Amino acid sequence: MKLISCYIEGYGSARKKQFDFSDNITVLHEKNGFGKTTLASFIKAMFYGLDGYKTTTKDFVDRKHFRPFDGGNFGGNIVFEKGGDAYKIERVFDEKSDTKDFAKVYKNGNEFPCPQE
Repeated sequence: MKLISCYIEGYGSARKKQFDFSDNITVLHEKNGFGKTTLASFIKAMFYGLDGYKTTTKDFVDRKHFRPFDGGNFGGNIVFEKGGDAYKIERVFDEKSDTKDFAKVYKNGNEFPCPQE
């Protein structure tokens, strides 16, 4: 699998950010606070989603931690290649509930059936 790009609509402090990955290795050598950990969490969330939580949850789960600080859309997309096919995953996360999340998967530009999580 090869990452091509990702677009963060809103995730933590990242807002409307495009990342393009090179054919070789992509290095993010930036100061603290740039968003390296946010980007890593975003990539994971695009593939695996985010666990929901209840108001009584005491843990500071990723969904709570990375919800956009300024409100707005919570999610984005990631594009990758596997086995010669191009895929795009789009996700929009609900504030608390993973059952209210939205996800679409495209394979070579065509919507692909998305399995229930």
